[in-house]
Amino acid sequence: MVTGASIAAAAPSVAPSTTEETAEPTSVSELPTPSVEPTTTPEADTEGSAPTPEADTEGSAPTPEADTEGSAPTPEADTEGSAPTPEADTEGSAPTPEADTEGSAPTPEAKAAGLINTIRSNATGACLDSSSFGVRGFPCNGLAYQRWNVSQLDFAQFELESHGTWQCLDHNDAYGLRTSECRTLSTNQKWNITNKGGLEIRNRATNKCLDDSALGVRVITCNDTVYQRWSLI
Repeated sequence: MVTGASIAAAAPSVAPSTTEETAEPTSVSELPTPSVEPTTTPEADTEGSAPTPEADTEGSAPTPEADTEGSAPTPEADTEGSAPTPEADTEGSAPTPEADTEGSAPTPEAKAAGLINTIRSNATGACLDSSSFGVRGFPCNGLAYQRWNVSQLDFAQFELESHGTWQCLDHNDAYGLRTSECRTLSTNQKWNITNKGGLEIRNRATNKCLDDSALGVRVITCNDTVYQRWSLI
């Protein structure tokens, strides 16, 4: 009869293997640090690599500059072949407008050229007066209204210009006797002065004479009376 004890006695005993050892934990500090070889930063290959682009001062195209020899010249005033600058043509061109010394009003310098007189009536003793009241006979007072430039224009023809208004004695049949802007060419402002035992002052345009009487100063048909005789004083 086989029993459990006999089976146990018959089974061979297995001794534990000594070839393997239990791995013991290794501390972190004992672990070998892997060696790291430094990597070298790539450097520019100054010998075999392509050169850094630089300005080729010999073989490259030159920087554009002003070609002082072969290029077209800078435009300048052509003092020989070009059209001349417009200037006053002193020979063939129309003359520069100038003051009309005949038809325009005279300048103050020209006004002073005549003789300054008072014109007095031989009939009434009043003086020829020109003011805002018009032309009239008025007691002589020596003021500018009674002073006249008596300027000779040609033989026996005179212009009578008032110092009160700087206008000239003027007459025609349409508007009568007055002073107006001096116009040397106007026959209405030309007067023939003739000595006839006193001065007769006759208008060139109307052929009538300056007259002073109780009716006032006026220009009427010449009649050789004392009312038409004047003195320059």
